[in-house]
Amino acid sequence: MKITFNIDCTPEEARNLLGLPDLGPMQRALTEELEKKMKESMQLLNNPLTPQNWFNPGLQSLFWEQMQKTMQNITETAANNMLSFSHSSSENAAPEKNNPRVI
Repeated sequence: MKITFNIDCTPEEARNLLGLPDLGPMQRALTEELEKKMKESMQLLNNPLTPQNWFNPGLQSLFWEQMQKTMQNITETAANNMLSFSHSSSENAAPEKNNPRVI
């Protein structure tokens, strides 16, 4: 047997019916705080010196050098980890007696 109930109500009425809390005031407070922080950030971006700092050739070269060093360190670390993993797994592998490798 299958019984279906269709209830026509608003989301607020459904929350009240199920006993769920009203999160509207908290959501409004968080939204206002987020809006305030975004406006403060936009004021910092409107600083006339900011674009000069972004496009300063000396700073750009320092940024790219640091980025290149970081990427190099990441790849070296990954390569070293892969090598140490392959060496440790090949040393720990049990030799196969009845099944020789065919190359």
